Amino acid sequence: MTSTESAAKENEELSLGIPEIDAAHQLILELVSQIEALVKKQSRWMDVHSALVQLAEQARFHFAVEESLMRLYDYPMLTAHATEHRQLSLDVATLMMKSLTAPVSEDMVASLRPQWRAHILTNDTQYAVHFRSHVGAPMDSCDEVKGS
Repeated sequence: MTSTESAAKENEELSLGIPEIDAAHQLILELVSQIEALVKKQSRWMDVHSALVQLAEQARFHFAVEESLMRLYDYPMLTAHATEHRQLSLDVATLMMKSLTAPVSEDMVASLRPQWRAHILTNDTQYAVHFRSHVGAPMDSCDEVKGS
């Protein structure tokens, strides 16, 4: 299986049926793949750090969108979900800081993909079910979530 086929399979497996959220998840996982590849080929620290910064920024924006939707639809697990967002953000920030003082190893980034996948497959899947119970499934866009 090629890396493109593998990514397509992963995207399908992790799809929540909310296109904007699915696209953000795909971008996050693409950034994780980029970080994994950079670390594997022992790229310059600056390149690894830059990719980690991109991941942190994309995650920050994505989490803000998700949590806004959760507030909009009174998602009962918002606090727990936001706590997990903070932990994921902290893990990326820790790697970012470490990348400034020492090479980032494959072991150091090995948990990134499993953490993101687990988050999407469990917690994000739960809020997607909650959202669909309010607007129907599948959702063609977040405009439907907002009731536009």
